Amino acid sequence: MSRRVKRSVCLLVVIFLFYGGLLSAETSVCPDADVTDDCWVGLEDFALFASQWLAGRVYCAGDREDCDGWFENGCETDIAGDPNNCSACGYVCNLSHATAGCEDANCVVLECQDNWDDCDEISLNGCEVDLDTDPDNCGTCDYVCNLPHAINACEEGECTVGDCQTSWGDCDEISSNGCEVNVWSDVDNCGSCGNECDLPNAVAECLSGYCFIDSCYNYWADCDGNPATGCEFNLRPYGSCASATSLGSVCGDDGCYLAYTRYGHGEQWFEVYVEDCDAGQFLITDEMKLRVELDVPATMDYDIVLYNENCSQVAQTYGDTGVYEILDYSWDDDYGINDSRWMYIKVEHYGGTFCADWILKIRGDCP
Repeated sequence: MSRRVKRSVCLLVVIFLFYGGLLSAETSVCPDADVTDDCWVGLEDFALFASQWLAGRVYCAGDREDCDGWFENGCETDIAGDPNNCSACGYVCNLSHATAGCEDANCVVLECQDNWDDCDEISLNGCEVDLDTDPDNCGTCDYVCNLPHAINACEEGECTVGDCQTSWGDCDEISSNGCEVNVWSDVDNCGSCGNECDLPNAVAECLSGYCFIDSCYNYWADCDGNPATGCEFNLRPYGSCASATSLGSVCGDDGCYLAYTRYGHGEQWFEVYVEDCDAGQFLITDEMKLRVELDVPATMDYDIVLYNENCSQVAQTYGDTGVYEILDYSWDDDYGINDSRWMYIKVEHYGGTFCADWILKIRGDCP
């Protein structure tokens, strides 16, 4: 006899007993089925039970369900606690980066995979945070990386510098102190780490990431305006009468006219021939005179030093910064003798480190 036929016969017996008064509304209709107490039905559900039984299914109540479709093992599944059948047959709890469980018919996180965590405590998105890489949850939930002047990053659960904010650099490569150097103002790391402002003969400064000259060493000046070459001009080069630049001649006894004008910066040497120009051919007794004028720039201090034909110093001015200096020098214009002579002029640098030009003027016979 087939299983379906046997069920039909059993159902007829149950109906017969029911109508014979042998089965009351409080009697189990699932004898020998090894089901739970939930498999009790009232009189009003008997017809439904009978049809399910005849079809080979079990009528379940509460949190039990017949998920495998086998009538013989009854309501075998707890849909309130089975992660493979959570709240309904076949609904599998599959939470991101988590070992999932089922509690009260809801999927929950039982355990997170290594380096992952459920920081928002919302089970539906599982273990949503990678503790190895999230700078807002670095190593553990809610640990926020906050490194100075840095765009924060998290590597293997440790706070690191992802990048630096504008004008800052991580020059020591120590993550814990962030981006510790202002590369817009640090002369040892100007514009980028390791770029030292080392300008020749100069004290350097770093402005907006570029090296500039703050000041020049003594006796040096920045004349080309290029910070990269530093203070390239020596204001006190070696010089002597032998290296003097010749200006030509000027009459020492024939009027105070302007003979020569020269412009320059730094120390320079000149020679001038002071000529006995009397028309009487040395017959007039008078003085031979030389006037040297120096227009000194306001930021500098230059003096005039005068030497004779033997390169011995014979006169000097001692003006302050920016003073217009005048040096007059004379010697006898003897009767019947040619008193012409070479004179040497040194524009001597005394102070200042700028490249401003002085103006040198040479005159002859001035009162």
